Amino acid sequence: MDVLLFLCKAVWWLLRILGRGVLGLFGLARRDRHARRDGAHGTARFAYRWELLFGGVLSGKGPVIGRGPWRRLMRFTHDGLMFVFATTGAGKGVGIVIPTLLDYPGSILVTDPKGENYAITRRRREQLGSVRMLNPTDLAASDRFNPLDMIRVGSDLEADDAKAVARLMVKPDAQEAHWDDKAISLLTALILHTLREPPETRTLAHVRALSVGGPETFRATLEEIAYRSTSTLAAEIASGFLGQIGDDPGRTSEEFKSVLSNVAKATEQWSAGSPAGRLSASSTFSLNELVDGVCTLYLCVDEELLQVYERWLRVMTGCVLATLTRAKYRPRSRYRVVLLLDEVAVLGPLDPLENQSGLLRAYCTPVLIWQSMPQMAAVYGEKRAGAFLANATCRVFFGVNDNDTAEYVATMVGNTTTFTSSFGVSQASDALIRHNQQQGKSESGYWLLDPSEVQRLPVTRLVAKFRDIECSTLVRRIDYRRAWRWRGLWDTWRPVATVLPFQPRGGEPAVPPYLEPAKHAPFGTDDGNNRTSA
Repeated sequence: MDVLLFLCKAVWWLLRILGRGVLGLFGLARRDRHARRDGAHGTARFAYRWELLFGGVLSGKGPVIGRGPWRRLMRFTHDGLMFVFATTGAGKGVGIVIPTLLDYPGSILVTDPKGENYAITRRRREQLGSVRMLNPTDLAASDRFNPLDMIRVGSDLEADDAKAVARLMVKPDAQEAHWDDKAISLLTALILHTLREPPETRTLAHVRALSVGGPETFRATLEEIAYRSTSTLAAEIASGFLGQIGDDPGRTSEEFKSVLSNVAKATEQWSAGSPAGRLSASSTFSLNELVDGVCTLYLCVDEELLQVYERWLRVMTGCVLATLTRAKYRPRSRYRVVLLLDEVAVLGPLDPLENQSGLLRAYCTPVLIWQSMPQMAAVYGEKRAGAFLANATCRVFFGVNDNDTAEYVATMVGNTTTFTSSFGVSQASDALIRHNQQQGKSESGYWLLDPSEVQRLPVTRLVAKFRDIECSTLVRRIDYRRAWRWRGLWDTWRPVATVLPFQPRGGEPAVPPYLEPAKHAPFGTDDGNNRTSA
């Protein structure tokens, strides 16, 4: 029996040694993470292609990152957040956003600063499911959505939902946190009071109308809410603010003036005559379409008006996040909803993304696209930005053009041990033949990619780091216009331009304006804007 046990152990050890040898041959053998095989100055390297394959990033469905080994698409297929850092013009659209819209079979929310993504991918997304587009700069083609429809009126959560909408309307400012909190409280009371209005006036435009006017008018509004509102919370909030106003409307406290100023900034965009106010007057669809089936929602804004409608983008993105968190009680879709948030800095700090990332990973895959690390720090602050980035499951960098981001990438990739050799010969001045020779070898540590090399990388090379893969990897950026797999699935993006008529000097008739429509681009053509190759 002992001999049989010894033979079994011997066979086991032989198989184990043989297996380690085979794995080591392909670079897959596990190493002691504390061991320094190549020296004491670092063991950084780029991931082997087999690690990427077994890590699951070369198969499955998810946001497209680039082209990996064996010319396979590299995707983010894990749970969690994906951060993308790329400077303006580096190719975020052609390499990540549009390929994901063409490839991903699940629901997607995409912020579209120029309307380019909608024009190029709408036809493809319609083949996969329903398509919705909200655009305050193009009301004729836009759908409609009223953010107050997110409030579960008559339930125990009505007040909480109203406060959540009010919090989205106020863009936080670290220097005015006290006034922001007061403004959110006052907006909550105004929203709860508005919910008792007829359906046609149950809008944010009505909330805006309640928040403007002189001191006497606003005092009358607060008195009506305090004494006649059926919402207990709204009445309590209004009574508290009445105490701050005092009996003399002409001597309003400075604190209350600051609160009113923040409320005015939060509601200005939603006035009845503004595009955002008209867009939110009713709803033509439900955000539950993102959860119940395959739906693509485009939030389009002309790039020159991006700062104007940043609060509208913030409210709409927050409503989608609220819809996804409530979906835990609904049947789960096969694919998680992808949030392609381009130019995410204009949204300001979003608490659900920052503080609930661990919960959101079960319902959606947020892809947050920034221009640089300093931009992220300007929005969240240095400490909060670092903590937020620490929750990322995938970090992608390309087109890096600033020192802070380059140093972060170099530190993320790590140090490697390098060996240097030295050789010297010495000889006395009066010696004819005798001489001394010395030869040495030393090791030192250096960046695998130093900050200057990070900035010198071409925009077609990405540095990606996955949490579940030991080492960083270099990836080639893909261009959807040159990919055969998407041939014939995308359209050209050419904004309709109005050519001003020529004004002749004499009596000749003026040339009428010419409107050039957008056309579909067959694969292998060059339309002057988007180049493709057969």
